[in-house]
Amino acid sequence: GSPVFSYTNISFGPNVVEFVSSFADTAIDWIWNFGDGQTFTDNDSSIQHTYTNCIYMACLQMYDQFGCYSPVVCDTVIACELSNSCNAVYIYNDSCGTVAFNNLSTSLDSLTYHWNFGDFNEDSVEYPVHTFPFSGGFEVCLTIADSANLCFKTYCDSVWVHVSQLACEFSYNQLSHNPNVVNFFDMTTIFPGSEIANWEWNFNDTTAVVTGIQNPTHTFNGCEYLVCLTVTDSSGCSSQFCDSVHLCDDNILEIINPEIINAFYDAATNSIVVSFSNGNNGVEEINLFDILGRKQFNKNDFENSAIQQTIRIPFGNKKSGLYFLAVRNKYGTKSIKIAVIK
Repeated sequence: GSPVFSYTNISFGPNVVEFVSSFADTAIDWIWNFGDGQTFTDNDSSIQHTYTNCIYMACLQMYDQFGCYSPVVCDTVIACELSNSCNAVYIYNDSCGTVAFNNLSTSLDSLTYHWNFGDFNEDSVEYPVHTFPFSGGFEVCLTIADSANLCFKTYCDSVWVHVSQLACEFSYNQLSHNPNVVNFFDMTTIFPGSEIANWEWNFNDTTAVVTGIQNPTHTFNGCEYLVCLTVTDSSGCSSQFCDSVHLCDDNILEIINPEIINAFYDAATNSIVVSFSNGNNGVEEINLFDILGRKQFNKNDFENSAIQQTIRIPFGNKKSGLYFLAVRNKYGTKSIKIAVIK
């Protein structure tokens, strides 16, 4: 048959446990696996073992006088006092001031959690993600409670974070029309203790992204573009600024103006509504970009018509924020900023 064993706590700190097994009359050897990486074979039905922590899975197999091995039986052993049966601990990963905490706490029963991030903010979830206001060290404390076993523990550690101290911005100066040659100037505000390691310019035309140049000169083929500058510090943290760049003479763009084109976000239908009159010099293409210059929508199958037209751009699950609508005809492009607030 299968063996049976029980255990008794002999002492705490050190955590000494005594095991007692059945079949003392027929067994020759008792083969113990204490669950902490240690095994032992003994010729006595009782044995004592010292544990360093609280919770283990101990197993027993017996060898009898007839040369047979019994099935293996296992059971949970609580080697410590119940008030020490839970343990609070965490590790973390910082991403430019936004820290993901990996909670590694253990207990015999369900836990409740309380986080104090050391910046006057708190949380009660198991795996929080928290954004700190500035670079430096914060004492973050995790308190756990296993009320069923009256176990309460607090673990504190210094969490070091790096927050980007760059406020990205740029200006530009147009050198010529047709071709539209433009000088760009990095105007990023750099706070003490920070420095820029890289510049990345996205002109959102057919050319490649330009990196490593602080003040580039660029030639455009059209009239209006959404240009984005991303600056990165030596720790890999970035700040980004995007702005529409208007390059053509006003008389060239008169055919596309706010009186003819109207665009706004309609919360009732969760869409951007664009209205315009599409005559002989009417709209040929509409693009929607987010603040990072990523294209969200495109339509280029318009027909010339003098009547007023309205289209709706479905917004779906896109986030609230600032978007840019680029409306193009044969004379140029008009960029319209649209604030989306859900």
